[in-house]
Amino acid sequence: MAMGYIKQLDSLRAFAIFFVLCNHFLPHDSLFYKLSLIIFAPDIFFTISGFLITMILLKDRRKAEANSTNKGRVFSDFFLKRALRIFPAYYLTLLVTFVLQPDSGPQYGPYLNFTANFDMYTNKYWGDLGHLWSMSVEQQFYLFWPLVILFIPRRFLPHTLVSFILVGIISQNLIPDKEFLWILPHTCFDALGLGALLAWVVVEKNYSFPMVYKVLCVLGPLSILAITSQNLWGDFPSPHHRSLMALIICWAIGYFITVGNMEQDRFAWLFQNRALLLIGKISYGIYLYHVTLLNHSSRLLTEFNQFLPLPQWIKGNFYFYLTENLVLLMVGAWLSWKFFEVPVSNLKRHLKKETPKSVAQQTA
Repeated sequence: MAMGYIKQLDSLRAFAIFFVLCNHFLPHDSLFYKLSLIIFAPDIFFTISGFLITMILLKDRRKAEANSTNKGRVFSDFFLKRALRIFPAYYLTLLVTFVLQPDSGPQYGPYLNFTANFDMYTNKYWGDLGHLWSMSVEQQFYLFWPLVILFIPRRFLPHTLVSFILVGIISQNLIPDKEFLWILPHTCFDALGLGALLAWVVVEKNYSFPMVYKVLCVLGPLSILAITSQNLWGDFPSPHHRSLMALIICWAIGYFITVGNMEQDRFAWLFQNRALLLIGKISYGIYLYHVTLLNHSSRLLTEFNQFLPLPQWIKGNFYFYLTENLVLLMVGAWLSWKFFEVPVSNLKRHLKKETPKSVAQQTA
């Protein structure tokens, strides 16, 4: 099975970032805010990350073993590439937020070293940088996951991945704090692990993928039914929400792999939509910048709106103000992606020659 660039994953990211914005921007009584509590965006990002990162590492491991090269170099190259992709825009967000509002969090240290999720769990706060807990989880994952995938003997990898998933599920049952337990790394292992397990099947057991996809075609709809039942009847017995969301996303990824990038795919109008694909590409900047922008755009927009030839009831409307923020956010995220994130990330090409349109291009 030839695996290249799965561009539909950018559309999945676009849907995820849409629900992030609904959760942080909309009134709590709105329909889309309530949906954002059900379609929990970090679970989508975690499953995609588990899939793509594991696929990259498994392919790099194969190359290293075939060429008898040092796996330690594979790890260092991998981490440097992730650092070039993640650190610049992330630390820019911290710097700008600190300049505009130094008291955005109780302290900035945990954000600087990617341990903010532990600090938030211990001290029970969210703050204006609360959304960055997921960045801490991702970075913690990047630190140890290459060691697992690169150095554990191949025959033990599937058992390790299944154990990893079980740790996530069990952790969600054992931790009593229902509000903050979701931000600890081990409670995210089921979403990360299910994505990783699918990647293992695709790379190591690709002859089994059609059968696995058939199973996902059953588990995906059942997961949607279970989530719906959980929200209609709160005590409905079913697996945890995070595990169910991960199964749905794995089902979607399996579908994308099956249909490839065929334009005649019946869902091409949605998952290969150019606008969605672009939003998915710039979703990292949208995720990083949106809270700081919303918190500090009021004065700028108030002064700007004075010059608009519109009635006050329009200029003073919440949704008009929200639309202006979204325009600023999309433009700012695109500029960041085009002129800052991509040029810095492309420095990785100096490490070794890379083929264009590789799976590695998709890790965001």
